[in-house]
Amino acid sequence: IYTPLPLPDSSDYYWRVMATDHHGASSIWSQANSGGIAFRVDTTAPTVGSISLNSVAPASVSGSLSGANDALSGLAVAPYVYTNVTAADSQPATSSTDFFFSNLVPNTAYTFRAAVSDLAGNSTNTADISTTTLANPPVNLSVSADSATQLTASWQANSNPDGTEYFVTN
Repeated sequence: IYTPLPLPDSSDYYWRVMATDHHGASSIWSQANSGGIAFRVDTTAPTVGSISLNSVAPASVSGSLSGANDALSGLAVAPYVYTNVTAADSQPATSSTDFFFSNLVPNTAYTFRAAVSDLAGNSTNTADISTTTLANPPVNLSVSADSATQLTASWQANSNPDGTEYFVTN
């Protein structure tokens, strides 16, 4: 078994082997991969690209990733893992550049990121992107006239969390 010295990153390697017997007679060289590149060392993480949000609703967020690539070994078959950092919830690895998180709480701040992996197993994360889900519209609005100059309005929160502000206008 031959163990080479540490190999520099991003280099191509060609391997060949010959046998030598105890009398010093040697065989011809045998080339790995018919003389083609046997392997390439890749310890460089892929270019991560950028993450963006496409839509924000009261209970869901969708987004996409663009510009991810890897010049050395190429991206993995399913190179993207999308994570809702706030809920510590990661989706399974996928080949899709689009993501969708649902079952979110209305009017709540969330942070998301993507991890990108290459065929050599290197991985890196995008910068985080944050947003606040929209509040649900209030329901069961009721307005009554208390006097000629005063009205009383009431409604139900419709699953909005405590602290949600409501604005009334005529």
